[in-house]
Order: sequence, then C-alpha cells, then structure tokens
Amino acid sequence: MFGKVFSAMYDGTLATRGPWQALVTFQQFIVLADRTGIVDMTADAICRRTTIPIEIINVGIIALEQPDSESRSPDLDGRRIARLSTDRPWGWKVVNFEKYRKIRSEDERREYMANLMRERRAAAKATGSQSKHVLAKLAHADADADADKYIRAPRSPNGVKILTDLGVEQQIATDWLAVRKAKRAPLTKTVLAELQREAQKAGLSVADAVKICASRNWQGFNASWLKPEDLPEPPKRQWVV
Repeated sequence: MFGKVFSAMYDGTLATRGPWQALVTFQQFIVLADRTGIVDMTADAICRRTTIPIEIINVGIIALEQPDSESRSPDLDGRRIARLSTDRPWGWKVVNFEKYRKIRSEDERREYMANLMRERRAAAKATGSQSKHVLAKLAHADADADADKYIRAPRSPNGVKILTDLGVEQQIATDWLAVRKAKRAPLTKTVLAELQREAQKAGLSVADAVKICASRNWQGFNASWLKPEDLPEPPKRQWVV
C-alpha cells in the first residue's frame, strides 16, 4: 500500500518532544498501513520490510502507544497507534488514519487537475486549435481547479450559539471554536456529547470545561488531563444550630 508522509508531522509533539524514534516509526506505519489504517505486522516484520533497526522500531512503538495530552487529536487520549488485540503484542491501527487519507485524497485531486490542465494546453497548442471556444473551456476548467484548492467541509451549525445555549460565555465560545478551526476539527454532535460526558466526570459545567480548553489551547476536553487544583472545591457544609 501507499501512504503519504505529511510535513505537518514535523510541527507536532513527535518532532518537538520526541523521542525521535517515534517519528521515524510513525512514518513507517503510515506507509505500511492498509486502506483502513491497519498494520497487521510484528515489529520484526516492520524491521525487515523497512530495513530500520529493530531497536528503533521497538522504542518508537512504545512511544506511539502512549497517551499525549498535547496531541492535535484527543482520540484515545492522543495515542498515535492502538493494539488490534490485547491477546497479542503485535498488530496495530493508526488512530487518525482516516484524517491522513482525506488530506492525501484532496492533495491528489488538486495534483490531477493541475496535470490535466497542462496536458490540455499542450495539446491545444500543438494542434493550433486554440479557438475562443477551447480557451473558454480551459478557463472554466482552470476556475474549477482553483476552486478545488478551497474545498471545505459542509458548513456546520452556528457553534457559538450551540455553546452559549449550554451556558458558555460568547467570547469564550468564540475563542475555543477558533482553536478547533485552526486544527481542522469541526464541532459535531459527537464532540459535544463527549465534552458534556467528560465535564460531568470532572464535576465541572460545560461552560467551565470550554473555558479551560480555550485558555489552554486544547482541541478537546478530557477529565483525566486535569490536575487536582483544576477541580472545583466541594461546597461547604452548612450547619444548622
């Protein structure tokens, strides 16, 4: 299978915090994964296939299986890979493989359109048939190719209104949605349900949880990320005399 390695990898915690073996190993996982993100191989098989020393692969796998609170995606607590089964020490799934595949598909479509336009211009020039009709068609195709650069997901409901209805201050809601937008993470029903569940687990309101996310540049919220001092004090008992 073919996987594309993205330059964004060098901006995340794998590159900035290490260990460097994790970044090298993750690149191999992206390349070796099947179309669903599965790498059903042992560490030794990955070593033989890539010619990367087993010591590097083993260190990388251990790091990639660990949670990362600073990861761009909070799925599985920020882990990059997850075991397919607890009954065996090998075989993994790339947690965010679907995201990488979508990025690759959009890049390949833009590249295809650009190549198609070059071929059409070359063919028209070779035959000397660049009539107004041909030029018009090429211009229209160019416009489609340019528009393709700005393909966006369907517009989601007004996230600010959804959050303010849950008690979040408007400015805090706006700030948190800006964080999610920068990380290409739309506000979905699943995200809201997870936010409410984790806020309740931490003993916080949704408004308090969103405020923490906005102040710490968190894409999502997980109760386990909080320190004791982050949690609200229990209400003082009122004694009736």
